[in-house]
Amino acid sequence: MTAPRGAAARASWRLIPLFAWRILARRRGAGGAAGGSAYLTGAAVGIGLSLVPLMVVMEVSDGLIEGITRRFLEVGSYHLQVRLPPGMEVQQRVRAELLDEVAARLQQGLGDGALATRERHGIALAAAGGRSHVVTVRAVIPELYERDPGLRQYLAVASGAFDLSGNGIVVSHEVARQLDAQVGDRLLMVTAIDRGAGTGQALLIPKLTPLEVRGIVSSGYQELDKLWVFVSHATAEVLLPPGGSRDFVGVKIADPFADLNPAIERTASLAGPGYAIYTWRQLERANYESFATSRALLLLIMALIVAVAGVNVSSATVTIALARRREMAFLKSQGLPPEVVFWTLTASGLLAGALGAAVGIGAGLAAALNINQLVAGMETVASVLRTSFTALLAPAAEAPAAVRFFDRGFYLEHIPIAVEPGPVAIVAGATIALAGFAAALPAARAAGRMPLELLRGVSFADVEQGGSRRA
Repeated sequence: MTAPRGAAARASWRLIPLFAWRILARRRGAGGAAGGSAYLTGAAVGIGLSLVPLMVVMEVSDGLIEGITRRFLEVGSYHLQVRLPPGMEVQQRVRAELLDEVAARLQQGLGDGALATRERHGIALAAAGGRSHVVTVRAVIPELYERDPGLRQYLAVASGAFDLSGNGIVVSHEVARQLDAQVGDRLLMVTAIDRGAGTGQALLIPKLTPLEVRGIVSSGYQELDKLWVFVSHATAEVLLPPGGSRDFVGVKIADPFADLNPAIERTASLAGPGYAIYTWRQLERANYESFATSRALLLLIMALIVAVAGVNVSSATVTIALARRREMAFLKSQGLPPEVVFWTLTASGLLAGALGAAVGIGAGLAAALNINQLVAGMETVASVLRTSFTALLAPAAEAPAAVRFFDRGFYLEHIPIAVEPGPVAIVAGATIALAGFAAALPAARAAGRMPLELLRGVSFADVEQGGSRRA
């Protein structure tokens, strides 16, 4: 009898996947009992439902962070910034000439795909039609929009053209809205000139500079460009007072997300000694860390929901072990090793985790890839319902404004979604491992019980204690 039982035990190891699948898929056991399979399937469904918001949050937050970060890099801070040596006090014209020479050396020395250009920032008050708005003046070369593909990609011209010739000015969409300005309108730029220079006393006199709106632009992220206006360097010489602005050379390289040390070393050698070089990670550190922290907190909350759903696999495995204890007792009495019982129940938990991961990740990715359409559709439905209820409750009232779930000033108008296989694989693997671990704990207890214990539903210790008490 030993040899046949040993052969059966060895063969049973190869049947573990089949046993595990029958536990998960079977709906009715002997005598019409459910056999606990419905509980395990329910646990798999719970895992899948919990993974949907996790995947949506992960992909949408990645898309938001990447989209906003790229806009900061390509439209705002550049990849690198080169500034004059600290403490170097020179006249504005001399400062511009020095930085123009540095920009020319960098443009020639960094090779194809690189861009180096001087930019000047200042503050002014824009006024039009009785309205006024504080703006950040960005003085750039007139041909920057044609030379910089990153700027063209992330800074759309909503109206007019990016034309800085003569007295032309290009304003952001928010500035145009605040001033109720259109292409062709006249803006009055107000700056202050210190006439008390050299006397030891400040004597600020307002200076008025009329400019013509040639274009209206938008980066798709209002928080970034809401104060921007663009002028040429020639206009900035007239508009911005000496000493009231900041100059630098903006540098763009092929891949800003790669290792920046080689680019920094090359830029430093071309610029010369003493020049300060700042990377986009230094310039946008506060914003980038804020985005990353918010994403981490959201993912932590979603991961806790998945963990709670994974624990349900443990309770489902307990139910299966109790519902099929007679079947396991019979198999054990025929020589089935305890290890086979353990791995069969554990494998059923792994299958439940794999099923839940496949369904949840698939549904979550589908929702994330269509998040822009889903949000737009929900906003449309909410707007229709709001308008209908307003018409029923107050027929004479004005039609309410359209419903917007997100303030476009703090979120992208269009969220870019690009699925990366690595993070998705990590989520899937962690979910399956969690389900397997949750199933392994009750599986170990079921595998260690003796056949008679399973049949009677009581332990030998209880029988002995009962017998001693009767004695």
